[in-house]
Amino acid sequence: MVRLKQAHDFLEDEDGTSTVEFVMWVPIFVLILGLVVDICFIFLAQSRMYDVTADAARCWAIGACTQAEAEQKVARDGAFNGTAPASSSAISGGAVTLTASLDPSQVSVVGVFGWVASNNITASVTQIKEGF
Repeated sequence: MVRLKQAHDFLEDEDGTSTVEFVMWVPIFVLILGLVVDICFIFLAQSRMYDVTADAARCWAIGACTQAEAEQKVARDGAFNGTAPASSSAISGGAVTLTASLDPSQVSVVGVFGWVASNNITASVTQIKEGF
């Protein structure tokens, strides 16, 4: 019976303070939620870029594909949210290095974190070239 009385008292409260507090706090919670979603997508994009870059670098290191094919593989398979990462490659001694980078504003879904981040998301992999 006590719970029914509390529910009745809650419904009868018409001073509007709870509505004002709700309107004041909701935008902050939505902003925090959008930030969390954007950060999750940025981590997902970096993880995907790293996996694709590692596969392409390994392909190039064992001689299964050329340097140009490895860069094309990164651009093709590393695309996230419709945006392909920029890739660069280098050979230094007996090692090959493949790097992919992407602008975070192109990855963010909600758009909260994209305008805050100033650095590109990068994934760099170095593999020892076989048969060197």
